[in-house]
Amino acid sequence: LMFYKKLTVFITAFIAFGFSSYGYAKKRIVVDLSDHRFYAYNNGKLVRSGLISGGSKGRRTVTGNFRIQSKKGYNCFSSKYPRPTGGAHMPYCQFFYKGYAIHGHRYVPRYHASHGCVRMGLNDARWIYSFAPTGTEITVRH
Repeated sequence: LMFYKKLTVFITAFIAFGFSSYGYAKKRIVVDLSDHRFYAYNNGKLVRSGLISGGSKGRRTVTGNFRIQSKKGYNCFSSKYPRPTGGAHMPYCQFFYKGYAIHGHRYVPRYHASHGCVRMGLNDARWIYSFAPTGTEITVRH
């Protein structure tokens, strides 16, 4: 009886939380700072890519393997930039490490121009925001 109870709880959790945490429908974002692009994968298949701009000299974007920790939607604003009080608009922000986020911006040059975040066009940021739930893997590399 206990076995069936545990099995029922497992199946319910599996369905409620989706298949992604068990390796099914696995979503992943790769940010390549060297070629100024992001790549979004679903089950290992590339589903979208686009232009990004990382942190400028002295404000490098952190690299490594992370997970999206929090999302704030269109009405997201920096608490740090511009200095000293913040207020820069960061639409569709998704934080992946401390104050580092991927977010939309109206200007995405083909060079590193941000304060450390991963900047992308508004349409790409809106799409990524819908595509990637909290917990999605994100790799930032050179």
